[in-house]
Amino acid sequence: MKKNDDSICQELLEEGLDDWVPVDLLVALAFEMSQESGESMRDITARVLSRLLHSGLMQVGELGETGFEAWPEENDAVVRRVIEALETVKWEPALGVCWLANTPEADRLVSEAGH
Repeated sequence: MKKNDDSICQELLEEGLDDWVPVDLLVALAFEMSQESGESMRDITARVLSRLLHSGLMQVGELGETGFEAWPEENDAVVRRVIEALETVKWEPALGVCWLANTPEADRLVSEAGH
């Protein structure tokens, strides 16, 4: 199936129903889409992440002593922080970069959709 922003968002939200999602999954999906579309993986990652944050469906953070700990910055600053962190690891899989977590609203929407 051809990847697009909607399919990437859907896949991340479905994964997020069961557990926190490593940002590496978003990068892998963005890479697939970039191979099909010719658009840069960085642009796709930033756009999809921004969409998920601004729509209130996911949060970005790290795993700490209390479990998932969301980053406190506003959405655009979080997107910049993620992109900068991915650039420091040269976009290679690195589980410690950050994690995505569904919001309760996202869990409700995905569950209602029958996933």
